[in-house]
Amino acid sequence: MAMIRSMFRYDPSKYAGRDDDDSDMEADFATIEMEEKRSARIARQEDEEELRLLEEEERREQERKRRRVGR
Repeated sequence: MAMIRSMFRYDPSKYAGRDDDDSDMEADFATIEMEEKRSARIARQEDEEELRLLEEEERREQERKRRRVGR
């Protein structure tokens, strides 16, 4: 083990006292619900923007076709 530690320059004392406790990462229902609403709002905004861009591109394509036919 000492040989491996020296090969990878691993110093276990560097991590001593480090608290790897994940208890502070727990979320209650209200927090989860708030995040779900936020995610849904962002997704809706992204969908609306994508739809707007697709409609705009379609409108431009129709305009190009009209110009070609008019020649």
